[in-house]
Amino acid sequence: MPYNLSIKKQHKLVNNMKIKYIFFPDTILSLLKKLGIVLLLYTICRLLFYIFNKQYFTEINYEEFLKLFFWGLRFDISAIVILNSLYILLNIIPFSLRSRNYYQNICSIIFYITNFAGLLANLGDIAYYRFSFRRSTSDIFKIVTTGNDFLMLLPQYLKDYWYLLVFLILFVAILFMTGAKIPTDTKRNDCLPKKKRYLFDTINFVIMLILFIVGARGGIQYKNINITSASKYVSSGNIPLILNTPFAIIKTLNKESIHEFNYFNNSKLNDYYNPVHCNISSTTLKRKNVVIIILESFSKEHIGYLNGSKEKSYTPFLDSLSKKSMVFRNGFANGKRSIEALPAILAGIPTLMNEPYITSVYARNRIIALPEILKKEGYQTSFFHGGTNGTMNFDKLCKIAGVDKYYGRSEYNNEKDFDGEWGISDGPFFKYFARELNGMKQPFFSSIFSLSSHHPYKIPNGFNTSGFANLKPVQKSIMYTDHSLKEFFDLASKMKWFNNTIFIITADHTSEIINSQNENSVGIFHIPFILYSHDQNLKGFSDEIVQQTDIMSTVINYLGIKCCYVNFGNNMLNKMSEHFAINYLNDNYQFIYKDYIMTFNGKEIIGFYNYKRDPLLKTNLIQNNVNDLKTHNEILIKDHIENTLKAFIQTYNYRLINNKMTANN
Repeated sequence: MPYNLSIKKQHKLVNNMKIKYIFFPDTILSLLKKLGIVLLLYTICRLLFYIFNKQYFTEINYEEFLKLFFWGLRFDISAIVILNSLYILLNIIPFSLRSRNYYQNICSIIFYITNFAGLLANLGDIAYYRFSFRRSTSDIFKIVTTGNDFLMLLPQYLKDYWYLLVFLILFVAILFMTGAKIPTDTKRNDCLPKKKRYLFDTINFVIMLILFIVGARGGIQYKNINITSASKYVSSGNIPLILNTPFAIIKTLNKESIHEFNYFNNSKLNDYYNPVHCNISSTTLKRKNVVIIILESFSKEHIGYLNGSKEKSYTPFLDSLSKKSMVFRNGFANGKRSIEALPAILAGIPTLMNEPYITSVYARNRIIALPEILKKEGYQTSFFHGGTNGTMNFDKLCKIAGVDKYYGRSEYNNEKDFDGEWGISDGPFFKYFARELNGMKQPFFSSIFSLSSHHPYKIPNGFNTSGFANLKPVQKSIMYTDHSLKEFFDLASKMKWFNNTIFIITADHTSEIINSQNENSVGIFHIPFILYSHDQNLKGFSDEIVQQTDIMSTVINYLGIKCCYVNFGNNMLNKMSEHFAINYLNDNYQFIYKDYIMTFNGKEIIGFYNYKRDPLLKTNLIQNNVNDLKTHNEILIKDHIENTLKAFIQTYNYRLINNKMTANN
């Protein structure tokens, strides 16, 4: 105590110190300080997320920018409190033990580990977002532990995105510096008798517990905030910006993938949508071979023929083949990940949930997929993927779908063609594909999934890309796969089975966006659909909306197979069908129909756009301040889309939950 102070002032200072120690113990002050630093780091992560992915978000003005960061605090606080719940509890419990150094050291270890994980998730998504276009959810744990893909690719990701590792080290250093000096409550213990200390500790405990519960819930509203709460503050395209990755993971942990909706009663439901298809055509059965080629990350924007580009194309072979094929210019993927593509293409099942269908509990459901239907007609069935066997559970899904033989890296059995990352390079593997098909008994069904155009875009040394300046790695890999495809067709065209085969060429999903005009919720799903037959009875182009789940129904109808089956798609070649595309992203459903796109969060319509008239999706036609539903016809279209979408979701969820994925139940 300073000697130059009067006795009165000294007593006043002592009393002030007592008040401080009574109501603001050092451990609680330290707790709030540390959590405040974490909150600041989360805000910086949001800024970095925006800076590195700015091109993928709709134009954000200054007011929208401030709104994102202000309301983002609500989601950040919730995630931080939940993640640090153990650390918080250990620091507010009314025991004198918490002032001990060894106890605080244990608390600090918990604090560092917990928040290291949160910052790692936030920073990791900065790079991953350009491939998934959403915040990672709890399904990331299953994807990471499925096969050895994650461990094999981790070194390359660290190399490509080294700057994120630098930020992580910096942020962890900041955490250590703020927690280096751990205060204790020894002075407080000297100021208060034991009974009073426990009384005030208990009061502090109750107050802090209430505050942290409110923080974890995201406010004092009736229900806890969740991922869909973000749609109240921003447009659907900007939802990933207002969220943080720990929040998205926490809110999907141990959560049912889907639940039943009751938008319509059963008598009304089938009037709007029914996934049961019965082909009773009297046409003669075509015993043609069916080959489905799934091109990794082949966005529509990479294919010159689909864009009318007068510049040099990255896909000269596909451009030439398209001129002799039936081409759909408005084709869409049902998902944003490879693991979501296979169920859609082979079984007509989109993934309308955060977890991929392949790794969900519903993967055990009884389904009747395209390969199984063709097997009953005497087809030999196979699937080819040059990746390590077991990658993304492709082999397991193929078995469920009725595929006789799976050909992967193990079956190829020649490691000199291994690209060092994913698997066998497309060039040699496509030739292997052709040779294996040549030995199969006709008719056969087969599908191949390419891989060289997947990040990190490994292609053989010496592949010629001359004539193109400043090519991005993804564009080089697209050129390589297109060249590999040409070599496959050159080889296959000389084989006896070629003339009796229908080829369907599509993609699993889009790649990172290159052209800014595709930086919207339509462009990120735009992929090619090309149907080729040597007799050229499939030729021309169509502007109908088509999707991956349409492939199964299209093949069955084209071949004239008489059967009933469940398929969440339509026959692409039937002009009388209701053509649409559905996707699921950031806990929102997206429905594309004719010139319109609707976004629905399960409870209400949050977006309705005419994407042909408004390609950047700036004018939401259902906002209160916008009166742009100008015609009676436009209003009818909105109502029709809404009813169809709700019926689709209701029947999809019901059939998955109740294992009713076949036509006879």
